[in-house]
Amino acid sequence: MGRQKLAARPGPCVQQLTTFGSAQVCSYSSDPPESVQQLGQSPPPLPTSTSASWSGSSALLPLDMSSARPVVVTSCTARKRQAASALKLRRDSAPTSLEALAQDWRSQLHTAVDTHRVGDLYAGRGFRHAQQAASSCGAALHVVSAGLGLVESDVSVPAYDLTAANKTSSLGSLLDQLSADTASWWRQLTGGSPLARLIVDASPSPVLLALPSSYLEMLRDDLAEVPAVHLKRLRLFTSVLGAAALSERLQQTLMPYDERLEALRGWSGTRSDFPQRALWHFVKELQGHRLSAFDGRTAVHAALQGLQTPTRAMGKRIDDAALRTWIKTNWARCNGSTTRLLSQLRHDAGLACEQGRFAQLCRDMRVTLLEESRAAA
Repeated sequence: MGRQKLAARPGPCVQQLTTFGSAQVCSYSSDPPESVQQLGQSPPPLPTSTSASWSGSSALLPLDMSSARPVVVTSCTARKRQAASALKLRRDSAPTSLEALAQDWRSQLHTAVDTHRVGDLYAGRGFRHAQQAASSCGAALHVVSAGLGLVESDVSVPAYDLTAANKTSSLGSLLDQLSADTASWWRQLTGGSPLARLIVDASPSPVLLALPSSYLEMLRDDLAEVPAVHLKRLRLFTSVLGAAALSERLQQTLMPYDERLEALRGWSGTRSDFPQRALWHFVKELQGHRLSAFDGRTAVHAALQGLQTPTRAMGKRIDDAALRTWIKTNWARCNGSTTRLLSQLRHDAGLACEQGRFAQLCRDMRVTLLEESRAAA
């Protein structure tokens, strides 16, 4: 099923209406109207800036920006509800090209019938923090998804199981076979630079980006297309690892949160939800969405001043078989909650497990218990 077109709004961004089965998903596409159906076609260039660079030194927020509705952009999560009906990349035959892989995936999305609201699909504290931040400052919330592209939180989409956060995932292994990276996948999936288009189209609103390092890598080329004049509206929240990998031009947009955030009462969490926690703190405690980039950075430095990075105790690591046994034993006590199970594993049992790996084991256990329950009925 192809794309249906909406009338273009003023400005360089053409808004497209993509149909996923019976659901219509509103997304930003960098394709020109006459080439919407050409997957991977190079988009027209973004408007060039008359400013060669941006110093980020102005302490005053422009009047038109201070009253504009912000935009919040966050990453999708590996933890998704409706996992039983999730679409997956087909592995029955090796893809001949990255374009063919993306085309096959898009065909699955377009023919899907069972759909869910984006805001209800993703689970986990990080996504909840992004929702809280967006709601608090009256922002439009958009989600960067390796499976869907750039989508608004209120539209309906198919459940899916595909992530860019894990290089050992199904997508990661297929990209390795094709000698491609996630940035190439993003271009094929979206047809260009939808995030850059959204940022340009959102002017004069501030745009708050909460993204982990793996998603910044996927968006590398997309963000490189943002004209310099629009960088002054960006506020970027990422991990220490993500910050270290930023290009020099994007360093100017970084809000300087680091692991001292863990020492702030009520603001500790996991590494995977760090960007969204930082965003939520910025909006809730600092009202940072109302500040210029200069004042925002100053406020973050002041909030973290004098704090020390907590020392993380390393738990004992165990293999998957032992983890499955532990999860099954504690399943009922934690009511099947992945968050509660992981917390008990780390703090009560003194064991260590990477969050994504643990979440996958919990998803597998949920399916196993369901099958056992049906067999016993």
